[in-house]
Amino acid sequence: MRTMILSVAVASAIVHAPAAQPVIQRGPNEAEIEVAGECRRLGGQPHFLTGWRSQTDVNGDGRPDVILNYVHADCEGTPPLYCGTAGCLTQFWLATDEGYRLIFSANVRDWSITRS
Repeated sequence: MRTMILSVAVASAIVHAPAAQPVIQRGPNEAEIEVAGECRRLGGQPHFLTGWRSQTDVNGDGRPDVILNYVHADCEGTPPLYCGTAGCLTQFWLATDEGYRLIFSANVRDWSITRS
């Protein structure tokens, strides 16, 4: 049997998410477009560094889910937009037949996925 441990908050979001929750039309690609647009509106130059977007099967369904780690969304010329004393914004997007569903979005200092 395959088990997985994320952070308490992410695991809780997966376990307690309603099965019939609608798919959010905005997905990880649109999130990147929004970040770049916000940066430019503030007079900065957006750079997405290595680690901004990663893929892994979060829920064990065989589909590559997407994790956006906003610590790697740099907006040159502005103060940090997505990081503070509570950590950096991190989002987990589950792949579905209809697109992606956002299951976790919060500031975190660190996260990991452990499978056993």
